[in-house]
Amino acid sequence: MRPEPKYATTPNGRPLGARGMIELSAKYTVARILEREDFTKRFKAGTPISVHELLYPLMQGYDSVALRSDLEIGGTDQKFNLLVGRELQKTTGKSRSAF
Repeated sequence: MRPEPKYATTPNGRPLGARGMIELSAKYTVARILEREDFTKRFKAGTPISVHELLYPLMQGYDSVALRSDLEIGGTDQKFNLLVGRELQKTTGKSRSAF
């Protein structure tokens, strides 16, 4: 069986929308997102962290769910986001991809 490359999309080709974003956000906590090393440092230093920065790991992680990924490859700078994807796969009942 040959690997099949897939590109980021949404289920059924439709946007996630506001309701989908709220439902996705409910599956992960701010405390877990703040575990990311750069967020931890910035939070402790009192450096601002924008909401869109907190949502990014969720959105990238959601790609794992939407694409039904079996395997993902990313740089060390993406490790946290890939781990979020694994967790989202678990909480949405999808099989978790290899890491």
